[in-house]
Amino acid sequence: MPRRFAMNDEDFPTAGELATLLVLALLMSLALSSNLQAQGPALTTISGTVYRADGTAASGSVLISWPSFQTVEGDAVAAGNLTLTIGPSGAVTVQLVPNVGAAPAGTYYVEVRYSDAGWGADNNRNLAGRFTTSSFTLTRFARAQDYFLRSYDSSTPPKYSRYSTALHVDYPL
Repeated sequence: MPRRFAMNDEDFPTAGELATLLVLALLMSLALSSNLQAQGPALTTISGTVYRADGTAASGSVLISWPSFQTVEGDAVAAGNLTLTIGPSGAVTVQLVPNVGAAPAGTYYVEVRYSDAGWGADNNRNLAGRFTTSSFTLTRFARAQDYFLRSYDSSTPPKYSRYSTALHVDYPL
């Protein structure tokens, strides 16, 4: 028979029963919180075709890197990188955590040029634009247009990536 203590005709659990209930509640909350954390932030799918500068489908691998950031939902994403093998006919598909609305905002920017030369804040020749978001619109002057993208940071003077990304657009106007 469990030991209980009564006061004014009310039964109260003993300290041992209370401790057992608290431990069970703690274990349940830990199990639930680890399940929630294991889900991680939502992912977005990025897919497309990688082309060489001559318009042929690329082969080899793609290196994607990102700085640490906090998603708009508040999930922390550690800095990292990912190497992907380019599939047949230049196909690439990857799932990543979206950084739209992420913090810190405006830490990295993208500079777009019509040729892979003249990078820098003080040079506006062949400049197509400087952008603070990962989504932007560019003007095309011909059916086939080449763009070169390079990221840079918000330091003074800005530090540019060593690598450029070539973007070849061939689509009827």
